[in-house]
Amino acid sequence: MSDPTATANSQYTEDQTNATGVASLRRELIGAAATLDGHPITDVKSVSRCQMVFITKSNAVVTVRWNKVGNFAATVDHGSATITIDDGAGVHNFVLPEGDGFRRVNGTMGHLADACESEK
Repeated sequence: MSDPTATANSQYTEDQTNATGVASLRRELIGAAATLDGHPITDVKSVSRCQMVFITKSNAVVTVRWNKVGNFAATVDHGSATITIDDGAGVHNFVLPEGDGFRRVNGTMGHLADACESEK
């Protein structure tokens, strides 16, 4: 028989990991002057465990549903990194300087997509 506290603790851990991911994305994307679809990102917020909104300087609000994001691969060209995310509702390009911040953003987005995959 399974231990119900193990499931609760596992869920708590995943929620905490996702909360940390939101904070990391906010710090890295805003700090690196990253853009989303050509507009500077001004905020990142969690809507739910597998939904996040990105707000741009032009007041565009883009919701990414991580449970709908499949595999993705970033590209790097002349010091600029592009991460293309397709969640079925739209394709969005995140652009930021290549470097440690980009690697943290790419890893965090990959983790969110993987962790939410079971909720498809």
